[in-house]
Amino acid sequence: MTQWRRQLIDQAASIFGKPTGTTPTSDREALLAKIGELTVQNDFFARVLGK
Repeated sequence: MTQWRRQLIDQAASIFGKPTGTTPTSDREALLAKIGELTVQNDFFARVLGK
């Protein structure tokens, strides 16, 4: 019973909701996606203003 209680307390966040932490991989992917988006916007405005 004690082990079951400890497991429930340790894993309650993943059972009842979204995990509170993010993985470094997902953070990296989100940052790379944002960099790509900003690069496209920058290129677009550079072409528009350059003409």
